[in-house]
Amino acid sequence: MHGVLQYIILLVIILFNLNTIFAERPSSFLTLHFQYTGDFVGNVSGGIRQGFSYLGLANLTLLVDTKKAKAWKGGYFFVNLADTHGSMPSNNLIGDYQGISNIEAGNHFMLYECWYQQQFGATSMTIGIQDLNASFMTNDAGNSFINSSFALPPSFSANFPAPIFPHTAVGILIQSSINKTPFHWNAAIYDGTTEECNESLHSFPSFFTKQKGWLAIAELIADHSFISHLSGKYTIGMSLRHAHDDMTEEFANYQGYAVLNQELYKQKFFRLITFSQVGYAPLKINEAPFFVSTGVVMKGMNHQRKSDEMGCGMAYVRLRNRPFKSETTVEGYYSLSISSSLLLKPDIQYIVHPSRTAVNIHNALVGMMRLQLKL
Repeated sequence: MHGVLQYIILLVIILFNLNTIFAERPSSFLTLHFQYTGDFVGNVSGGIRQGFSYLGLANLTLLVDTKKAKAWKGGYFFVNLADTHGSMPSNNLIGDYQGISNIEAGNHFMLYECWYQQQFGATSMTIGIQDLNASFMTNDAGNSFINSSFALPPSFSANFPAPIFPHTAVGILIQSSINKTPFHWNAAIYDGTTEECNESLHSFPSFFTKQKGWLAIAELIADHSFISHLSGKYTIGMSLRHAHDDMTEEFANYQGYAVLNQELYKQKFFRLITFSQVGYAPLKINEAPFFVSTGVVMKGMNHQRKSDEMGCGMAYVRLRNRPFKSETTVEGYYSLSISSSLLLKPDIQYIVHPSRTAVNIHNALVGMMRLQLKL
């Protein structure tokens, strides 16, 4: 932990000095950000055992705009360094399958993302190490929840290696809008194995080999609302992974999904939004063949604190080869914006049939406090 603190302090010092230098140049081509997220977790009852733990995630990002650098138009270089540290409460305290914290990853320092993007009018192409979930299956309202399933369905993340947190991969991503329509689409192909990119910072790994295979994904998004004067976003997509196993036998796996975000009510600063996700994968070859989540988020409830928000949601996953046939998580949170840089988020989760372990364990009640600092 001592080494982690030194790392965080060093990043803050570097960022503060660089921001001071570039603050005098409003059109600077370089944008730097530091973000630290920490979760205090307490298992109140049930699960593997009662107790408390702490885990954290530090990110330092750098974005270079080639137009502002007076080089060429439409180009962006992006680097994201990440450090995950602390305990793993889902493994050691709760025993839940879906993951009560979306920053739980153990102790790693990694080159999390490193890519170049080029804009061509309404189309862009991105090449490099990427997080698939930054572009695909995005659940705008669900992203505020702490449980991992609200951001990324386990029907995708649990069934095969994918370039998502904490292990990303090299890929090629194309994004484009359809002229004069509310539709746009994303399509990408990624290296089929993810760990090597993050752990091999001092050597150049091989990509798209026969053993590793590839992961292809595409989705169609409609920025459309079925309720007039309100906003909505609807997404449907599918992914396919192809590779060879240790016996060089060829195999393939696929997954489909849909994501819904719909504004239900809006007045001045107040917004009421509902969301839902559905994920499906073939039953016979996948451990998590079906997933569904739903919930509501309220923003701007307090006129004095317009950035505050609260939400509640439910996430259900169907399981195979586990002590229980399914796991359900119910989560509620309140996001308290102390300032533009500091956020506190008290959170409570109740897990029905925690299914990470090989034995039956009791339903778990978990209390959390998330701290988030942005510079």
